[in-house]
Formats: sequence, structure tokens, C-alpha cells
Amino acid sequence: IAWEQCDSDRCSIWVNRFVPDVGWGSAVLLKTVTTPAFLTPILAVDSRGDGLIVSTVYGQYASEIWGDIYNHDHKKIDTKEAARTSMRISQLGGACSPRIAINARGRAVLVWIQHDGRRHQVWASRYVTSLGWGQPTLIDASTKGNAYDPQVAIDADGNATAAWYYDEGGHMNVWTNRFSAATWGWGRAQRLSRLGTGHAFSPRIVADAFGDVIVVWSKHDHTRCRIWASKYSPTTGWDTEQPIEPPSTEDSCEPQVAMDATGIAVSVWRKREGNHAGVWACRYVPGCGWGKAQLIESDKQGKVCGAQIAVSTWGEAIAVWLCV
Repeated sequence: IAWEQCDSDRCSIWVNRFVPDVGWGSAVLLKTVTTPAFLTPILAVDSRGDGLIVSTVYGQYASEIWGDIYNHDHKKIDTKEAARTSMRISQLGGACSPRIAINARGRAVLVWIQHDGRRHQVWASRYVTSLGWGQPTLIDASTKGNAYDPQVAIDADGNATAAWYYDEGGHMNVWTNRFSAATWGWGRAQRLSRLGTGHAFSPRIVADAFGDVIVVWSKHDHTRCRIWASKYSPTTGWDTEQPIEPPSTEDSCEPQVAMDATGIAVSVWRKREGNHAGVWACRYVPGCGWGKAQLIESDKQGKVCGAQIAVSTWGEAIAVWLCV
């Protein structure tokens, strides 16, 4: 776990680690600054317990993305030389919204939004244990719109897929780009949601061990918002987008998705239920496709938000949400 802790004159990032049959250790100070301050750190951990912690540092005139490496054996090293290294990943100024994905071997991909003085663009950097962080790479399309809400997923071989949405002159569309571990480079960005069929936003992305990828998003089709999805296969490419819930008179939003190593995925989202809101879910099974969407939160007394989903190695899922 990693978190930000602030007092009147400084902000710090702290970390702590839980080991089965041992319990929680002691909190360790990772970094302290007086000015500028850190935004809440995000954390990714590989199968060995080594972690990558990424945070946004806001200065008086600019913001930057910084990365720290946290080694699970830090207690074996003198605290002054603890197994933690820090470096600036993004270009100077205008960086925000970092997202990171890591696989079991410790290969990771970071994506973020960078403002170049004219518009918001999507950038990426890869991390390899033996090489460290790579050079930042511009991965979005050459459009005149602004990019928002980048997301990223990585498979067992290090292939990565990023997704985000553009505001293209008042029309929002979901875009994607892929990194190939075989060619060691990013491809060309492409649009997933069909142009002119509605406003697509809030993409969420997952990948299995074999390179299959699923992206889900919200799409307003000029009448109501529904949850849509598209699947990528290394052999056939991207499928045509499709809704994963039937037409409705109510709006659906805030999708989340999780996938196990074999490609079984579950998506959850929030849907209005008259004056209230409920949580819905839909399951994807390779070879069968998306099943029937179903209501999993039936309490009509309150409103729900912040639904999250996790899937185990065997395809079992647990969803949690806030009910107010």
C-alpha cells in the first residue's frame, strides 16, 4: 500500500507491505517534499513483491510525473541507501492523470496526459527491470481534440494496450493504441467507437495472459447512456463495438471491468433506477461472448456510486460499491 500524508509545511509518500503469515510491517517513508506537493500516488506490484509507485508533482507553474521503485527487500539495505530510486518520467510541465499496469515479470507501462501548450495528449513510458524507465513516447492520434482519462493494460509477454477518449470538436470518442513486445514499439492510434454514433467516454481496459484485451466504456447515443465494449484478439484484431446491456429508459455510467488470466471478464456499472441507482454486471466468456446483464444491487432505498470489480484466477468475481 502507498499513500500521501501531509501536514502544514510538507507532503510525504509512505509505503507499507503485508506478508502472509507475517502481517503488516512498519511504514517506510519513501519521499518528502516541502514545495511542490505530491498528488495521491498510484501503485503497481509484480509477482516478486517489488513495486512501482508513480505520483504527480505539482509546482508553481507546472506538473510532472515521477516514478519510484520500491524493493520488497528494503529492510536488508541501509535506510539511507534503501532500495528506492526516484526519477522524473514525464517531460517538463503539464503532466497529469497517470495510470500504470504491471505484469508478473515486472514489466510495466505508464500512460498519462501531457499538455503541450495547445492541447492535451497521451504519452507513455515503459519500465523493464534491467533497463529502468524508457523515454516518454507520444502515442495518441494527430487530431485537434483534447485527450482525457487514459487507461492501460499489459499481458504476460509485455504487450500493452492504452485507451482514452477524445473531445473531437464536441464529439467524444474512445481511441486506443498498442505496444508490441515483438517489435518494441507503439502502433498507430485508432478509434474504437464509431464516429457520429454518440458520445463515448470513460474507457476501462483489461488484458489476459494470452494478449486478448477488452475495453468497456459509456456511450450516449443521443437518447440514453449505455455500456459498450470491444475486444481485441492477437489473431483478428479489434471487434466491432457492441452494447453489453439492452436498451433502457435510464442512463448507465461509471463502468469498471476485470479479467482473469484465461480471458473471463466481468464488467460492473451504475444505472439509474427511477429516483435511485443500482449496480449492474455482465460477464464475458471466451468463445461465448457477453452474457445477459443483470442487476446485482437491488436496494431501492438509496443511491450507489463507485462500484469496483475484481476477478480471481478461477473467474470468480467480487464487486463492491458505496451506497448512500
